[in-house]
Amino acid sequence: MKYKFYFFYLLLAFTSTALYAQGENNNWYFEYGYHIDFNSNPPVLSHNSGIYAWESTASVSDASGNVLFYTIGSRIWDRNGNEMPNATGLSGNGPVINGVPIGSGRQSVQIIANPVDPHQYYVFVGSADQDVPGPVYYHLVDMRLNGGYGDVVVTQKNVMILPKGSTEYTAVAYGGACNTFWFIIAGNFEYNYGLHAFKVDQNGVDLNPVISYPTLSGLSVPGHLKVSAASGLAYYRTNLGIVRAQFDNLSGVFSNFELIPNTHGYGSLELSPNGNILYAIGVSTDPYLAPVWQYNLQLYPDLNAIGASGVQVAAMKPWDIRTGPDGQVYMIDIDRIIRVKNPDLIAPGNIIDTFYTFPPATPLVGYPVLGAAFLPRIAPDTSWVGNRFLDTTVCEGTSVLMKSPRQDMAYYKWSTGSEDVQTTAQQPGVYWVYSYTYDCKVYIDTFILKTLQAEFELGSDTTLCRGQKLTLDATQAGAEQYLWSSGATGARLTVGYEGTYKVRVKVGNCLFEDSIKVEVLDPDFAIKQQDTLICEGDQILLSAHSEMGSEITWNTGSSGTTIEVSEPGTYTASTHNYCGAQQDSVIISWASCDCEPVFPTTFTPNGDGLNDVFLAFIKPSCVFKTYEFTIYNRYGNVVYSVMQSGPGWDGTYKNFKPAELGVYTYTLKVKDLFDHTKTYKGNVILAR
Repeated sequence: MKYKFYFFYLLLAFTSTALYAQGENNNWYFEYGYHIDFNSNPPVLSHNSGIYAWESTASVSDASGNVLFYTIGSRIWDRNGNEMPNATGLSGNGPVINGVPIGSGRQSVQIIANPVDPHQYYVFVGSADQDVPGPVYYHLVDMRLNGGYGDVVVTQKNVMILPKGSTEYTAVAYGGACNTFWFIIAGNFEYNYGLHAFKVDQNGVDLNPVISYPTLSGLSVPGHLKVSAASGLAYYRTNLGIVRAQFDNLSGVFSNFELIPNTHGYGSLELSPNGNILYAIGVSTDPYLAPVWQYNLQLYPDLNAIGASGVQVAAMKPWDIRTGPDGQVYMIDIDRIIRVKNPDLIAPGNIIDTFYTFPPATPLVGYPVLGAAFLPRIAPDTSWVGNRFLDTTVCEGTSVLMKSPRQDMAYYKWSTGSEDVQTTAQQPGVYWVYSYTYDCKVYIDTFILKTLQAEFELGSDTTLCRGQKLTLDATQAGAEQYLWSSGATGARLTVGYEGTYKVRVKVGNCLFEDSIKVEVLDPDFAIKQQDTLICEGDQILLSAHSEMGSEITWNTGSSGTTIEVSEPGTYTASTHNYCGAQQDSVIISWASCDCEPVFPTTFTPNGDGLNDVFLAFIKPSCVFKTYEFTIYNRYGNVVYSVMQSGPGWDGTYKNFKPAELGVYTYTLKVKDLFDHTKTYKGNVILAR
């Protein structure tokens, strides 16, 4: 929205002078050992630093004006003038002569504060024209390292952000969000002279630049670049002259490129503290003398009027122009430093004097640059910290969308890690969202998320033994309804059968579900054989089976599912498992198995007590399951039949009449204890 954009500019307009009044820019380091200290009034120039540079430099101090470090990009010195230990092998701003980079880039070095770490600074460095193909890098300096003197972070060193095609000209600008910055590079012909803007914010350096291409026909050879912190307007030198453009600090886009007529394309630029006057080095046929021009920018949009307003304010050969923290504009050439004491006034109303004249014994070695201006962090206004506590309760397992109560903020940071205006959460707890406006007003809003949780748990899947019961309890405070998969509607359910049991509990708008799988074990255990008889001296195999497959032991001392026995007695098998102890027994008895019957060939049923009965003689110990004894006459008629051993035929037939003398046929069919069936046949003579 446009109003946000202009509101931020309005804020900067009121604070731009205050930005320069902070101590971060109170120490300038340039050329060979020179240092200007603005912590005193008037400022003091000394020749006692470790700096060595032909051209571009940069330095930064803390808010109190205590120097932190200074650099030419390819070399970095701490506050005591010692090179930082890890600041070796740094790329950029060459060329390297006799093993030492000399810093010959015109406007190649910038320092930008890490937006999220007050102890860290990005050092951006482009390449001098002598360094083909002209890459651009950054290094990260952490002031907590090296005993508090600062050092380059090992993993953030020589990070290339543009492989080639840059010029010596760079700039910095505030971003649209609080403590967001832009590092800007003027591209050369390989990039169609596009302006590359790299965003630096809480996420670090965005390596995907926003590229804006000038729309002026014939523009080439971009030069010194300056972006106003107050207005967002950009001015830069080109082969056509000075170009004015609008910089959108939210998107990083340059637009509305306009040429200011009757201006020159080479040399440094600087804005007056109020941003209404542009100071620019002009050109001259005298190689040792060139004017410094002053242009009235308040005449916009009449570009011709701006070009015609140029007034010469100094006749010298200046190499650089920079506004000091004291609000005065300083200009340096090979012999001296002059200053404009009231630079917001249009000449001839301003006052110019000489600040310092270099003694002949200490000549300048290059083309001196007073150093890049540092953009201080804007301190958040914590008087706007929020104090809201937004409580909400949701069902367990349900996500809730939490939305910041403050819309259209420049930045959001949730305790969940989200950087959106809203975030989702599921777990109960305290959540906060940190946000700030485009003018750095900070708000911290807190959300307390409560969840309605299930108070019951059916437990883990379980196993019952046959005959056991289990009571499932789903009691829940405030429950309005219970529904079990069995159709039951109580809080408790007693089960004893195998299956999966589910319950759904309704509490308000929340539904809680749980389930449990119940298995039922059958501990059935038995010896397969029943009580039985075996022939004396024989063996029998006894076999036991457990449905649960548990180990089986016998009272004989043996173990396993089977044993072979040959002695009479009671045999017991036992097992022990999840369902307890089980046992079974079987009785084994001996039986006589030598049971062949003996049949007489003749019998005399005459009542004399001798051989009066015909029967099969069998040992008393013999036992049969079945016994069928039948006698036939010569006509095939049954004269005698019996189904048990013991009694015999007394020689009578029908009404106990004596049977005829003669030969009779008999059959004996028996089945023994082992189900073996035998049939015996023969003849017997009845005589008297």
